[in-house]
Amino acid sequence: MDVDKPASPVASKKHNRFDDLPALKAPKAGELGDELDRYLSADVEATDDVLGWWYGRKKDFPTLYRMGLDYLTIPATSTDVEHVFSRGRFLLPYVRNRLSADTTRALMCLQQWSLMGLIQDEDVMTVAKLPEIEVSDQNAEDIEMPEGYDDIVDVLSDM
Repeated sequence: MDVDKPASPVASKKHNRFDDLPALKAPKAGELGDELDRYLSADVEATDDVLGWWYGRKKDFPTLYRMGLDYLTIPATSTDVEHVFSRGRFLLPYVRNRLSADTTRALMCLQQWSLMGLIQDEDVMTVAKLPEIEVSDQNAEDIEMPEGYDDIVDVLSDM
């Protein structure tokens, strides 16, 4: 029996850069320090193209060049964040500015679950018409919830 060969052909996997981690050469002691010292002792140059400036000095400052690219290419905003904030603005108009963070978070989750079809609008309307739960202590965290209040958790875990 040949142990080295798999019984069935294995699909080629994508290359994972972390697989080669042990083979990477560790920087020599002081190598980064020398590079940083050279960069800090260099004259300041005005430039409008920061990425181009780092690209032009790629051979002089290879580690700092890589760090510069990593930091300078982070998007200033992302669509998802902007989308959440714009939805939050509709959720929190000026007349609803006293909602707690937990209530706001719950409303945003409820909205997203509704859009994803995880909950039905009729169910939300039914729950909204239920009487308020009276809490004697505003800081009480041990409110008795009715049976089945967390059924959505089972639906989400099955996805």
